[in-house]
Amino acid sequence: ESAGGAIFDAVKDAVFLLSPDYRILICNKASCSMFKKAQPGEMLGKFCWEVIHGTPERLPAHPITVMEKTKKRETSVLKSGERWLEITVDPVFDGNNNISGVVHVVSDITERKRAEAEKAELEEQNRQLRKAESLERMAGAIANIFNNQLHVVTGYLGMVIGDLPPDDSHAVKLTKALQAVRKASEVSGFLTVSLGQIPGKPELLDLAELSLMNLPILQAGKPEDVELETDLPSPGPVISANAKQIQQLLANLMINAWESIGDGAGDIHLSVRTVSPADIPASHRFPVEWHLQEQPYACLEVTDSGCGIQEKDMEKIFDPFFSTKPTGMGLGLSVVLGIVKAHDAVITVEGRISGGSVFRVFFPLSVQTAPRRDEQVAKAPGIVRGGTVLLVEDEEGVRKMTGIALVKSGFKVLQARNGVEAVEIFGQHRDEISCLLCDLSMPRMGGWETISALRAIRHDLPVVLSSGYDEASVMAGEHPELPDFYLNKPYDLNKLGDTIGHAMALKKGKVF
Repeated sequence: ESAGGAIFDAVKDAVFLLSPDYRILICNKASCSMFKKAQPGEMLGKFCWEVIHGTPERLPAHPITVMEKTKKRETSVLKSGERWLEITVDPVFDGNNNISGVVHVVSDITERKRAEAEKAELEEQNRQLRKAESLERMAGAIANIFNNQLHVVTGYLGMVIGDLPPDDSHAVKLTKALQAVRKASEVSGFLTVSLGQIPGKPELLDLAELSLMNLPILQAGKPEDVELETDLPSPGPVISANAKQIQQLLANLMINAWESIGDGAGDIHLSVRTVSPADIPASHRFPVEWHLQEQPYACLEVTDSGCGIQEKDMEKIFDPFFSTKPTGMGLGLSVVLGIVKAHDAVITVEGRISGGSVFRVFFPLSVQTAPRRDEQVAKAPGIVRGGTVLLVEDEEGVRKMTGIALVKSGFKVLQARNGVEAVEIFGQHRDEISCLLCDLSMPRMGGWETISALRAIRHDLPVVLSSGYDEASVMAGEHPELPDFYLNKPYDLNKLGDTIGHAMALKKGKVF
């Protein structure tokens, strides 16, 4: 009996022996700690539901009620306060197969339920990440096809407009058509940016200085009745980022702020500062999969006195095409989130009691110093004019239009449909070719392989790589040979000539 009692008390779960009327006859020591009793005697004689469920009334769905009909083991899970309990009920029978008692085993499964919830949350996050990756691939592929065709349209329209007198009625109409096509191209860019695809390379930027440089544009665009206040320290915190995308992020946040104010008067406050991880709010963080690092952050904050954000909309405001306003595409904040993702940053949203909202973007702080603007200008390459360009492009329409544009810009042009043809042509005109203009995605031999093959023949060959995909996704990964410049289709044809001239000047070491 003593050994049996020791074993009974050694069980980690709470064990009760109940009488036929469900009063507690015996319980072990684990039941005391589980239900916060000093001695087992405090529970003896009480109804089981009074101790376990904390209620004087028998629960209608209590396992014993079910067991009276089935006369077999029953298991249930319930939440008691902050705990989850799993209750197993085994009947004890007399000689007539009637229930003479009940053995009640109660297990605290709170940690298991918490682990299950965390696993479910992680699985949902992984599902969302897989969905985002799939959307990113699809958006990139669509953008590549779309931008290739837009490149042909914008190129020919630009050349025709350039051949007409400025006051020609056809030139005016064609200019409007060109503007519409470029706007369509912007939408394509917004979609890829909203998925975290950022064109361009990161550089060291003073976040406060960059915000200050953009103030004239922001001031010009805001409504007259809206007052803009700033707190931009000098020098400000330095981040590694793409300047154009940070400018776009800031512009979209400001537009969102003054649109939330509406037609009346209001205030917007823009500030930049350095914060610690503890200063980053824990609620309403986006993207949800972002993880806090133990390092300082640069904080860009935009506060407005507008209509605020309803709680039900908090989780949707960054979704593409979601908008609470009657006008607009609903891409502004989704583009902001895409830029945030691409910079390993996080954005938080807060509704103020007095009205309005607060958007804070937290960028990882760089320990390096941002170069001065005069230093950046001094490093810019000059331009070499003229020469022979080897144009490698598999899309016939793009190849023909680009070839015409290059000739109009003063270049001689050799054309190849893919990398295999390019290697053959380069072997015949090695000393004549001044620069390679190469598409990325081609059959037989793609852009990266073509660059490597031609640089193996002539290591100092200037190279401009072009694609409808964004620069960040193109440049991701390790590549044995890199281009001197990258052009994202559709690009301006004047920019094409300048870029090729820059690439040649860079290789020849000439600066004009």
